[in-house]
Amino acid sequence: MDGNNEHSVCVEELQRQLARKEGELEVIQSLSRQINTTLDLERIFNVSMESLDRAFGFRHSMILLTDAQNKDLELVASRGYEDATPGAKLPIGLGVIGVAARRKKLLRSVGVSYQLMYARQAGATVGKSGSEGSGPMLPGLQNAASQMAIPLVVRDELTGIFAVESPEQGAFDALDEELLSIIGNMMGAAITNARAYRSIEELSHTLEDRVQRRTEELDSLNALTRQANESHDLDEIIDATAAYMIRHLNVEKMFLLLIDHERGEIYGAGGHLGTLKTDEKDRLLEFRAAIEPELGILYRTIQRKKTLYLDFKRFRAMRSTADQYIAGLGLQSVIQIPAIVDNQVLGVVCVDPGNRKLHRLGLQKIEAIVAQIAGAVKSKQLLERLEEERNVATQLQRETEGLNQLLKRIANLEDIQDLMGEVKEFVARYYGIRYYSLYFVEPELKQMHNVAIEIPDWVSEDDSTHIRNTPIPL
Repeated sequence: MDGNNEHSVCVEELQRQLARKEGELEVIQSLSRQINTTLDLERIFNVSMESLDRAFGFRHSMILLTDAQNKDLELVASRGYEDATPGAKLPIGLGVIGVAARRKKLLRSVGVSYQLMYARQAGATVGKSGSEGSGPMLPGLQNAASQMAIPLVVRDELTGIFAVESPEQGAFDALDEELLSIIGNMMGAAITNARAYRSIEELSHTLEDRVQRRTEELDSLNALTRQANESHDLDEIIDATAAYMIRHLNVEKMFLLLIDHERGEIYGAGGHLGTLKTDEKDRLLEFRAAIEPELGILYRTIQRKKTLYLDFKRFRAMRSTADQYIAGLGLQSVIQIPAIVDNQVLGVVCVDPGNRKLHRLGLQKIEAIVAQIAGAVKSKQLLERLEEERNVATQLQRETEGLNQLLKRIANLEDIQDLMGEVKEFVARYYGIRYYSLYFVEPELKQMHNVAIEIPDWVSEDDSTHIRNTPIPL
């Protein structure tokens, strides 16, 4: 009888285990279909925890993933907790969960209330950023008696931890370990694939954004290049250049100083000075200084014909009047790029990147733009010179034509007053001369006397008479 009872118990136990295995297999198959056919991380988390809760009564569970530095575990999902805060962190190696992560091995623990509370409080000091400070605590049961931490490992790389806990002593057994190990492998693979997809998607968006920004930058640069080559309005070119640098090269301020080579001076020509008041910006246009060693770093830039960069500390240490004048324009730092054409410095472009470090590629872009500005300045100077020469030629042509006409009119005139009237009209028209005097030279007497004169009204009558009648010795 006893033998029959024992045999009956063994059969029932085998049937129970078989039924459980069949149930576990169904859960594994169902869960595998659901989490391996999606790349949605949140769905993978929720389906995994919900399925295990419904099938095996794992009421309290959480999923933590490794951070980018593989130093901490970060809570990304939980079930059965009222105080769960996504973003809570736990250092790898701390508590049952942290040790399982460090060893990459499943750990099952009994009587873990104190351990859990210590780990949660210690994790809270890490905070969301991983630095010391107040941060959210991991969720957990106050009366937890059993806990199991299953590492999610793919190709020997830790992805995260799936942890379950219960208020019952011995709530998890060896069969649970076997089941959760299998499910942990499945979850790890699904989460790794989803994270990789998300990374690729984010990278794709990032690349698209970068391509779009680069396209916009090139379009703006092409427009700036056309304007620099076609426009003869230097103010427009300076404004367009400043707008481009601010938008695409992270520049805060930019202005141009031009050189007057005839006078040996440098002066403000315009630019963008950010939030400065109008009167402060006007100071730039009023700036004019002789090009000499006392000019400070501007003089060095002009003489060396090389780009000069000074950070805030070095820039503020400059003592020349020009340096202090420029510093008064609200610059944080200054990059001075000489505008050179045919080895001649036409001016200096001053750029302020603010508190940002300007990388080498950005500086090269600015130098290329300054070369375009130099070309525009040179073109403007050539056009101005050409215009001046054209005006001079036109004036000479008019004078020549007027002189020929004058000579024809006075050719047959015998009266000196009539003749001088024609001359007076000519010089007044072409040279703006209103007053004149014509003297006849008498070599024998070594003197000359007046024969025709036009005296200003402000000269007194006595003085006029004296001027007309008094010979001038030779």
